[in-house]
Amino acid sequence: MDITLSRLHFPVTTLGYGKRIGVWFQGCSIGCKGCVSTDTWANDKAKQIELEALFPLLNEWLPEADGITVSGGEPFDQPDALYALLQFVREQTQALASTQAEAKPFSIFLYSGYSLEEL
Repeated sequence: MDITLSRLHFPVTTLGYGKRIGVWFQGCSIGCKGCVSTDTWANDKAKQIELEALFPLLNEWLPEADGITVSGGEPFDQPDALYALLQFVREQTQALASTQAEAKPFSIFLYSGYSLEEL
């Protein structure tokens, strides 16, 4: 499955508590007034990659991460890729927790321009 991705960073310390994995989707159909990420609005197919290509890097970062923050662009404009990404993260964090004597909390923050009613 492909994902159109603007950028990926670790650690991010400003979009939630602790050291977080930051994932910015590329492409936005909403275009909210006052958006701070207008550079992520264009649906740039040149930024499309195979989602599974991210998994080794995410696996490297997950043991040190306190959470993941997903933003964009608009993550819900790519619902299948968003679901697959979060499902992978959930499975990997559960596997990590099962190997630790005391599992640390791991959170998922997701920023969207859609209201809860629209979602």
